[in-house]
Parts: sequence; C-alpha cells; structure tokens
Amino acid sequence: MPSPHDTLRAALVLDRRPVRQIARQAKVPHSVLIRFANRQRGMSAPTFDRVANVLGYELRPRQAAAS
Repeated sequence: MPSPHDTLRAALVLDRRPVRQIARQAKVPHSVLIRFANRQRGMSAPTFDRVANVLGYELRPRQAAAS
C-alpha cells in the first residue's frame, strides 16, 4: 500500500493544474512542492494538509477487513 506521501506525489503528477497554481492555492512556496515531488524534501503536516485539500484528498482510516 502506498504511503500518504506517495499518494500525494502521484496526485500532484495526475492533477492537470500547473504546480505553481496548486502552490498558490495551498499558500505554499512553489519550491516546496517541487522538492517534495522530486523526493528531495518532506513536507510538514500543516503544509501536507493544505496541499491535499487543494488536490481534493483526505487522510482517513481504512475500513476494517470483514471477518
């Protein structure tokens, strides 16, 4: 199962908006998203939340497996 960071990186790639626009909407420096997408840096939790929100993603618990 991919990590939340991997999921967000994939969402950045799949989103058709320019990274600069996503960064502007999330109120995050463009360079932060570029470094994150290129696996050069991580992202703080508040920044991760803002970017995920702009991309329409949320973190939630998995459903329990049926017995």
